[in-house]
Amino acid sequence: CVAAWQDSKYCRSDLHLRSAFGEIPMDKLNVDGGAVALGHPVGTSGARIVLHLCHVLEQHNAKTGMASLCIGGGQGGAVLLER
Repeated sequence: CVAAWQDSKYCRSDLHLRSAFGEIPMDKLNVDGGAVALGHPVGTSGARIVLHLCHVLEQHNAKTGMASLCIGGGQGGAVLLER
């Protein structure tokens, strides 16, 4: 995904953007690992991931954060939180 976001041709042709997203700070991407690393019961992924993001925002004194997850069947969900 990171390579795709940084590829101008891909972003123009497939995402219909004018240019690539640009450099993504790797120290801010997936800071604590994914769902398996977080540990959560099946069926509570959304609540667990949002709560974890709230804690990370507080720990890092950050203003905004984004969490995403696979929800099966080729679908996904995402949330953007602001403190």
